[in-house]
Amino acid sequence: MRQAICRLSAACLIGLSLALPVTGASAQVWSELPASVVEAASIGASERTQIDQYVAQITAAATGADAEAVSRARRELVAPLTGRNPSVAFRQAYAQSSASLMNAMLASEDPAARIAGLRLAGHLATGEATTVVRNALKESDPGVRLFAAVQARRVFEVTATAGLALTEAQLGQLVDALAESVTAESAQPHVQAVIRALGAGATVRSRDLSATRSRALAALSRVASARVRAVGPQNFVTDENTALEAATLATRSLSEAGVTVTDEAAKAAAEFGGDMLSMTLRRQTQNLMGEQVDADLRLLSAGESLIYFARRRQVENARGNANSVPQTTLATLLTNKDRGFRNELVRLIGPGSDFLRQFGLPDARFVN
Repeated sequence: MRQAICRLSAACLIGLSLALPVTGASAQVWSELPASVVEAASIGASERTQIDQYVAQITAAATGADAEAVSRARRELVAPLTGRNPSVAFRQAYAQSSASLMNAMLASEDPAARIAGLRLAGHLATGEATTVVRNALKESDPGVRLFAAVQARRVFEVTATAGLALTEAQLGQLVDALAESVTAESAQPHVQAVIRALGAGATVRSRDLSATRSRALAALSRVASARVRAVGPQNFVTDENTALEAATLATRSLSEAGVTVTDEAAKAAAEFGGDMLSMTLRRQTQNLMGEQVDADLRLLSAGESLIYFARRRQVENARGNANSVPQTTLATLLTNKDRGFRNELVRLIGPGSDFLRQFGLPDARFVN
């Protein structure tokens, strides 16, 4: 994909993705793909012909001079993939038929065309389409990277609901690309979009995607941990929503019954929780909390819960008794302004703690 000529804000790109009203010359009658084709378990010659004809009419309109027809064609391009139950076979066949149009849109200098191509890739969620999304995460334009992260989330969601149309290795590559797209300079909207995308991967329930679930959970936790450490105690509360959303998704991934999570992923989640508690401790010792501690309490509770479920998961993996993991009451102690709060917090994440020993973490990992 060629680099964008203009730099677009996230708001501009999302605005470009919205549908325009259809009036006048663009309101012609279009043929549609029947459910029997969209939901077909296999695609034969007849189904392939119908798909090719459908894409051909869209291509003609999408590459024409009528702006309203172009807008409608871009919407209709993803219509068969939404609001129905598109089969894996259909998505793969549709990806082949629409490949030329998608590539043309992605190579366009028109930002709206490129967004339409990325949207189609996300809805297809095939191997080739996922490569398109992965490459877009490396774009120099921050708006393109943001929209690519949104479509990466869609790839996980479509795969979870409509079936696997790519290999798990390709999903793993997408997880890695999402994590690598976040740097110390990344704006909060991009970090949040990546966290939501990784969260979608970390909460897939299919047994066929257990490796994806663990890989995404580990990546989510590491991205969120790095973000917490980067913003530091002074801005920890300002960045509250990002940390809370990441902790919620990670906890859901860890606590769901009947799914597999590796020790590596559980450890990464535990470290994320520890970093959250470490920031809370630093805020208290630096007198940054003030009288209004609601945000601090929410973050403390989220980190406390995350550590608890990460420890339970690790014990379960070792075929131990998960009920032996103690529940802590740090949030209650902070609410009551108990003088023992700091001691209890250090006892949990400080040098020599059972928590650190359980995951093989160094004594100075969170408190030094």
